[in-house]
Amino acid sequence: MNMMFPKPIKKKRKKHKKSIMQPKGDRRCYLCMLLDGDFTYKPYLEEHHVLFGNTHAFAEAEGLKVNLCLEITETDRQQSITMPRTHGS
Repeated sequence: MNMMFPKPIKKKRKKHKKSIMQPKGDRRCYLCMLLDGDFTYKPYLEEHHVLFGNTHAFAEAEGLKVNLCLEITETDRQQSITMPRTHGS
């Protein structure tokens, strides 16, 4: 029996590399370590891509991710609201 519609083809799932900037399970904020020398473990971290914009998929595929603490994340959000990013800087 011929089917009127072909079966949907499943998309292959992209494989993402592990972060090359921080080991998995590292509970320290990357920017706190880099800028302040604060190597303490943080209770809450968010994973952020190093590149933004249309390079987000590339950053994900190449493992360009770091852990940032809530304080850094909130500071960045407030600054991006008051001072928008410009192209080329």
